[in-house]
Order: sequence, then structure tokens, then C-alpha cells
Amino acid sequence: MSNNHNNTIADAQAFSEQIYAILAESSDDVEFSQLLSLVESRDKLINTLLESLDEAQKKALIEQEIPVNEDIQKKVAALFKQTENQLSKFVRDQKSVKKYK
Repeated sequence: MSNNHNNTIADAQAFSEQIYAILAESSDDVEFSQLLSLVESRDKLINTLLESLDEAQKKALIEQEIPVNEDIQKKVAALFKQTENQLSKFVRDQKSVKKYK
């Protein structure tokens, strides 16, 4: 791969590191718009890179990125579930407060 491709892969890894840093935060502290922006930027970067590679390079990059993507998806799904649970608890608590007013 050319130096430009190596730089692009390094940029994708930097996006991944930033995504993981956000996902490591408490769900109360996660900035979802920033997380979404990073995920979208990483996706765009990788898709642009894939368009510029030959078939063998594409296959190698895809095989390298699948575990990273799966891990990010798993962590985001867990965060979503945790946030959903917090929201459900908030709604239940709010109904309880209204009931006792």
C-alpha cells in the first residue's frame, strides 16, 4: 500500500481510538452527537479508502476492519440498552411521582 493509504488507515485507527474513548465513559457522560459524528467519519473514510484499493487490498482491509466494526457495534448496542433502561426508569419514576401528588 502507498504511504497515502497507510496514512488513511492510521486516520481510521485514530477515529476508532476516539470512539473507544467515548464508549469507555459512563453512559451519563457520553456525548452521543460526537459519537455519531466519529462513527460516520470513520465509515466515510474507510469507504473512500476501499474505493481506491485493488481487490486483494480491499479484502485485506475488510478482514482487518470486521472485528473492529463488530466490537464497536457491540459496545454501542450495550450503551444503547443501558441508556434505554435509564430512560425507562426515569419514565416509571416520573409516573410514580405524579401518582403521589
